[in-house]
Amino acid sequence: MDKKEKHERTKRILKIVGPIVAAAGLILAVVGFVSFFSSFGGDGMPSLFWCAFVGMPVFVIGLGITFTAFRREIATYHKNESAPVINEFAEDIKPAVQSVASAVRETAAAQDATCPIAAKRTTQTRNSARIAARRSGRFVPTAASKTTPMQNSAKAAEKASDPE
Repeated sequence: MDKKEKHERTKRILKIVGPIVAAAGLILAVVGFVSFFSSFGGDGMPSLFWCAFVGMPVFVIGLGITFTAFRREIATYHKNESAPVINEFAEDIKPAVQSVASAVRETAAAQDATCPIAAKRTTQTRNSARIAARRSGRFVPTAASKTTPMQNSAKAAEKASDPE
């Protein structure tokens, strides 16, 4: 028996056992409460009140088993009920989102704006690439620099030796 068959078999057993346990717990709780409330009529002390204390936890355990066994069916039901509402909401809000997006696009185009965070990241990435290239011996010229690192070193040496 493979894993999926074992899972399906266990689920089928839980779908049967859960409601039976819940029903047994409910019956015990009802018997206990009937015994308790009937004692108020002058029948003396309740003799089966203990059934309520046993029945309530057994009922809750049975409900837990049942909900666990039917989890897939419950989730599918919720999905099928929620999806049309979400789709309808998306269709209703679509014109508003498009309006806001076009307003932002027009404003950005009119101001020639760029995202400061994206611009900062681009600059950091570009600078990191240059630093890595220089460390590895490759030279990546910038817009401001048209000389090689060797030429820059020679110019720096000349400036250092020139006593002006």
